[in-house]
Amino acid sequence: MHKQYPSPLVLDIFPELDNLSPFVHPRTRLSYRWLNSSQIIELAEKSLNQLVQLDIDQVIVAESGAMPFAKVCQWLSKKKGLNLHWYSIKVPRDIHDFLEPTIQYGLKQTVNEWKISENFDQTPVGFGARAEINPGMMGEVCLPPLSSELNALLESKYFETPSLSLMEALRTAPKNPSHERLSSLTRESDLSKILAKPFIYFDEYIDSGKTLFQTIRFLNLFAEKLDFKLFSYMTKLPKSQVSDYSTSLFTAETEFDAYKIGVYPFENRVDWIGYFYFTQPGLYKRISVSELALEIASIGGNCDSSLLKNQSGKYIEIVNWPDLTSTVKSNCTIPVVADYISQHHVQQYGFFLLEKISRGSTPTSEFFFQLFDMYGPVWSPMPDDYHFNYWETFEKSRPQLESALSNPTVQELYERIRRALVCEVAALCESRRADLNHSLTLELEKKYMNVNFEKFVDISMELNAKTLVWVEDKSPELIPVARQPQAPVNFTWLSFGAHAGTHVDAPYYLYNEKWTSDQIPLSRMMGKCQVLDLTHVDRVIEVEDLKKLDIRQKKIFLKTKNSYDPLVEFHHKHVVLSVPAAEYLVNLGMETVGYDYQTFEQGGSNDVHRAFLKESVTLLDNLRLADAEAKEYFLMCLPVKVTGIDAAPARAVLFEMM
Repeated sequence: MHKQYPSPLVLDIFPELDNLSPFVHPRTRLSYRWLNSSQIIELAEKSLNQLVQLDIDQVIVAESGAMPFAKVCQWLSKKKGLNLHWYSIKVPRDIHDFLEPTIQYGLKQTVNEWKISENFDQTPVGFGARAEINPGMMGEVCLPPLSSELNALLESKYFETPSLSLMEALRTAPKNPSHERLSSLTRESDLSKILAKPFIYFDEYIDSGKTLFQTIRFLNLFAEKLDFKLFSYMTKLPKSQVSDYSTSLFTAETEFDAYKIGVYPFENRVDWIGYFYFTQPGLYKRISVSELALEIASIGGNCDSSLLKNQSGKYIEIVNWPDLTSTVKSNCTIPVVADYISQHHVQQYGFFLLEKISRGSTPTSEFFFQLFDMYGPVWSPMPDDYHFNYWETFEKSRPQLESALSNPTVQELYERIRRALVCEVAALCESRRADLNHSLTLELEKKYMNVNFEKFVDISMELNAKTLVWVEDKSPELIPVARQPQAPVNFTWLSFGAHAGTHVDAPYYLYNEKWTSDQIPLSRMMGKCQVLDLTHVDRVIEVEDLKKLDIRQKKIFLKTKNSYDPLVEFHHKHVVLSVPAAEYLVNLGMETVGYDYQTFEQGGSNDVHRAFLKESVTLLDNLRLADAEAKEYFLMCLPVKVTGIDAAPARAVLFEMM
């Protein structure tokens, strides 16, 4: 997906999420804050210690809100050398309505596809084509009937006051013919192979227990007998009811102690999770945010972000948003929720309705609804009634909103901006997910990667009047405006091009719609990197040269003979990179590529730059890599925050890893 900086319309309607601080808890009379990255890692360590005590090496994570926290736990388990195998699964809450496609989903995924990626920046892969059972073989597809004992438990107050007795009853319930028939069709699936061994079921919250119950009931179809234990970040069960086959970081007694530390931040965060599930009768599918944008962009039409900038005023003007917002707020029955609802919530719901009106139920309408829901009042620690009332308020207001948005002028405008809108909103979500991953990665690396900040290699070029620049550029000027003792201070005026000395090239250098230098995520400029030794290449680095290297990082620096050039004059026969080699690196998923000369290519063609920058790969030019060894380092490179331009000078330093 091409990276795009959001238009003012998108940033206004989808601002940074703050659905916690506006509320005071009605019981404690306290307001709360989110857990920060350091606290998340500390709690993940405690969680991992509890997981280890369960003495099981398979962990099945309940998607989707548990996934970011589970990934931190997974990273820690790998760092500590623990032999834990991590998988993920999602079972719809309304499993009865989507049983057949969910079974097909379970049958199609391979063991590798169930596995959680060990990289923070990777979402789970979609399911592939595998063995498929004919729906006719299933007969009337439905979950096997429950025993009278289980039915009695379900009809009790279980879903208001959780009780693990229900799980125990489900665990020991005898199989009935309907169950056996469905199980016989699933036994050769890879999911069955996973479930044949003991596992830990990992979830963020076990509250009512309904989702947990339905998930385990579904998994029973894929196993002769389930042998599992439960782990949750928080359960509403009192500690006395947490049995020997379950454990939780926080229980009913410590719930509000947990909130004082910080609130679990990942619930409902489709932007941070990076994907969502789209369900329809006969369809159950995981859709990544980036893939949705690619699909929309491929349809045809205008996907240029400048279109949104030009049309945003019209979108705001042709709909009476203030009146619609007043209507919605008047339908709200909980005062604190009514106070919270703002115009951007109405506009978020408006995008969902516009998509529904024009195309019915689509992945895009589900994406917009997921975003609208994400901005609703936080579920925990606030009362569930707040979020339910938020839903009910908009549902009650839907006729008035649909009437306003069904106007042909509004529909025509939506069609014009739809592709650009979806692409930009998706890019915004991906950018926020990258920022989260970067924050977590930095904290983890700071704590576990053992960076030696006392030992480093400065790979920056000196910047002065003698600095070698591109043949058509002016040399830098350092003008002494004032000097002591004649003046009270020393003051220098700097004058040089944005591409002088060591600098960061922004995609805006070649593409108007892409990041300027101040918009490049700092995650591209910090973290683990790798110096690649290409000093044996005389003229052109080709794909075959790169294939011989063990490239392990997404931030790489190409060390060539250029690093030993004294840079007295521009060397027209410097070592260059071929366009196919650049495309090869792009396809490997490189985020940042550094080079040891003014340009990657000969003659100023910019073909290599174009190969990188069209995919928003961050480029570092004019590096001095002579003293850097071919190994992994920790990069710290901060470009000067000059706004709205194509490049920026930077100080780049490689720190040793211990």
